[in-house]
Amino acid sequence: METKKLSKQLCIFCKEPIQASNLRCPSCGLSQQPRTLVDWEIEELLRRKIIIVEPILNLEEQLNPGGLDLRLDTRIREFKFSEKESIDPSQHVLEHEYYIYKELELSKKECYILHPGEFVLAQSFECICLPKFILAGLDGRSSFGRLGVVVHATAGSIDPGFHGHIIFELSNLAKMPIKLRPLSRLARLVFHVTEKCKKPYRGRYQYQSKVKPSRSYLDKN
Repeated sequence: METKKLSKQLCIFCKEPIQASNLRCPSCGLSQQPRTLVDWEIEELLRRKIIIVEPILNLEEQLNPGGLDLRLDTRIREFKFSEKESIDPSQHVLEHEYYIYKELELSKKECYILHPGEFVLAQSFECICLPKFILAGLDGRSSFGRLGVVVHATAGSIDPGFHGHIIFELSNLAKMPIKLRPLSRLARLVFHVTEKCKKPYRGRYQYQSKVKPSRSYLDKN
């Protein structure tokens, strides 16, 4: 009697052949099953350059059981007072009409004071690159959340295929000003293994190296 050959496929992480019925790759030890990644899996994918987060100043400090901490960069974009009656998202507005761009001097250990009720755009110190089968979720760290700092207003997920710095939509819900220092571990990424997406992210914020303002005027009606 002839035995049926088990079909093989390639591991999505290390590209080594595995049995189609085997959820865990015998070569890299990683499961093919869609899930949220834990610490040792994140570390392994960082080592293999499948997930790229650079520079990581202290992996032991930034890696936690279910995610990876991100640090605050020196670049801040704050809204300035305008005499215009409103902002129309469908209209292209020159950046200098609504934003003031600031860059803190890291060598001087400057801090940015986020006042109650204020909203500013900042970015991660690290540059992120995701493969087309991993989606990341952005969270604020509890240590800052308990002080009233909110890290994102709406943009809490990073699409597969994204490459660039992560933007923080920072606001202060507390009643006291809060000092934010560059390189502070302000947020964290949680990584989710998904099916390979048909079209990886190629949007208007791809490869962003500095805080970009809204590009909502490019939306198609």
